[in-house]
Amino acid sequence: MRDHVIEAMEQLAATWEQEATQRHCVSRVDPVADATLYRASELRAVLKEIDAATRTLTVNQFAKEHGHAPSTVRRWCMRGQLDAQQTPAGDWAIPRNAKRIPKAS
Repeated sequence: MRDHVIEAMEQLAATWEQEATQRHCVSRVDPVADATLYRASELRAVLKEIDAATRTLTVNQFAKEHGHAPSTVRRWCMRGQLDAQQTPAGDWAIPRNAKRIPKAS
């Protein structure tokens, strides 16, 4: 869901940029086009912040999204079977797109 929302908002910013470019083709001095470009750049900046803030999941979030028990996900993190980083508070930050590395036999 998160990725779909970010993608839709990125598309909106791109549409605004296209509209502003078309307006500038008609008239180089166009305050509406300038404002539209400004708003598109602001939207992209906010999306970048949102993406960075939501790029990782907690153990519980990852477990719920992938249909596993939190204890299993925590065990995978401790064993190095997930590309997760331990936070200073002792929790795990798991990349949204992390894949489990099977245990070596």
